[in-house]
Amino acid sequence: MKNGCLVYYGNLIGYQAKNQTEVTVDPQFRREELESWLARRGLVPRWEEGVYERLSNEGFRVSDSSPELQSCRIWQLKPGTPIQMRFIGLDAMAQKFGGPTPEQYHVVYDGRIQDNDLEKLWNKFSRTPLGPDGQPLAISDVVELYNASGSTFFYIDRYGFQPIEFVDHPSQDQSMSMTL
Repeated sequence: MKNGCLVYYGNLIGYQAKNQTEVTVDPQFRREELESWLARRGLVPRWEEGVYERLSNEGFRVSDSSPELQSCRIWQLKPGTPIQMRFIGLDAMAQKFGGPTPEQYHVVYDGRIQDNDLEKLWNKFSRTPLGPDGQPLAISDVVELYNASGSTFFYIDRYGFQPIEFVDHPSQDQSMSMTL
């Protein structure tokens, strides 16, 4: 460790947030030797793709004001929802269907991201299918950025990302029950 940065055979491969025991490390350097070294120092690795590339290109900046990288869920309308709900702006969704609700959507992507910038998310996910049953990111999808402190939701509107209230409980019981 040197100035909060993890150096492995001369390469910047990870970093440690101030006063944290967690170290973010690029998984391409995952070796028993490295894991053992981190464990002896009481450090817990969090493996995240692209860390080496980001550190190589941008360097390492320690800043209390830089936001913590969040995880991302992308919600798309479930199969069977009315076709008229797809690819419409937030105003039309609210006017015609009462707005987006979690019951109308399902998660097609859930993972760590390398930037909290919504425009970069759009550039990354608008050209490739998301998951086995997902489509590329499009108007009427919902993007959720989340971490331990909570979630923020954005509806993809015709003119960008609109913050919305969209409450969900991802750990809810997915089993079916029937009452008569």
